[in-house]
Amino acid sequence: MKYEISRLKPFGSVVQATVRGTDVRELDLEELRKLFQRDNFVLLRGFKPFENGEEFASWCERWGTISLWPFGKVLELVEQNNPEDHIFDNNYVPLHWDGMYRPQVPEYQIFHCVKAPGASQGGRTTFSHTVKALESVPARTRELWAKVTGSYQRKMEFYDSKTVSPIIDKHPQLGFDVIRY
Repeated sequence: MKYEISRLKPFGSVVQATVRGTDVRELDLEELRKLFQRDNFVLLRGFKPFENGEEFASWCERWGTISLWPFGKVLELVEQNNPEDHIFDNNYVPLHWDGMYRPQVPEYQIFHCVKAPGASQGGRTTFSHTVKALESVPARTRELWAKVTGSYQRKMEFYDSKTVSPIIDKHPQLGFDVIRY
């Protein structure tokens, strides 16, 4: 086998290439979907990188319809000195759900790190499992959160948008409670 799968804590799984140069397109997409449904986060590590954004987008289209943005199918986040938008900076980006300013919530979020930090350096993106977070808080806290609605506005290079959402909302396809912040 050219890869091995292990569980991550507190959630997720990692699929690690065990043979150098293994192409991620060799993986069974339905098995990856099952892993995602089970663990809610899948990290693919050690696979041959995509040659360019078009090749990456082509693979992503196998997962489903890609949301088109004013910048296209793929946003290439390259760190900039003194950027106009903080997402191109090397500082903290506040917690959010990607796509929060769009009418549809994506089923999958797929990231491709072209230049990853070393194994002991950790990642630069924080993922949260809001279903588990809701399960871990006392009922009284959850009741308070359920009474709160957030209003978010963002002006950036590609759009100027506003969204209003209850802090606790329903997953649009599966119906269970999630946190939207």
